[in-house]
Amino acid sequence: MNTDFKLAGNEVSGLEVINDIPNMSSISASLTDYTILKGIREIPFSSFTQLGKLSFYSFSEKERTKELAQQIKYNKQIKPLIVVVDSEGPYVLEGGHRFDALRMLNIFSFPALIVLDNESLEKVASIKLSMREKFSSINDIFYDLYNNHEIYETWGENNYDTF
Repeated sequence: MNTDFKLAGNEVSGLEVINDIPNMSSISASLTDYTILKGIREIPFSSFTQLGKLSFYSFSEKERTKELAQQIKYNKQIKPLIVVVDSEGPYVLEGGHRFDALRMLNIFSFPALIVLDNESLEKVASIKLSMREKFSSINDIFYDLYNNHEIYETWGENNYDTF
């Protein structure tokens, strides 16, 4: 899971980063165990692996997003989004319309405040650790069998019929 997003400068993808992050209260309203990474980060759209074609629920939503895209293009400014990283990857918690507007503009990356969903990430880390421990144990057994000639000579060569 990639959480190593570089710190954003005053400008991301040719847009001035405004130091106002809307709807910060959504973080504590949506998550119970989280960590907010320090600073605004630059997030490449390529970090979102499940991006489909832009689609809208209504004509008015599509028009609103087009207008927002034009405002961003004209003003060359953007407020950071809020992106949560959980066990399945990053998702936009706040700034969905800005996200879609930036996609319309074919922007490469955008500024965001990154929030780690600790509960979700800890579950994945625990599963990975458990699997690593199991595979390590199995690997140790094969290593010992392969490298211990005494075992082979006293057991392996003479005891095939013990199975």
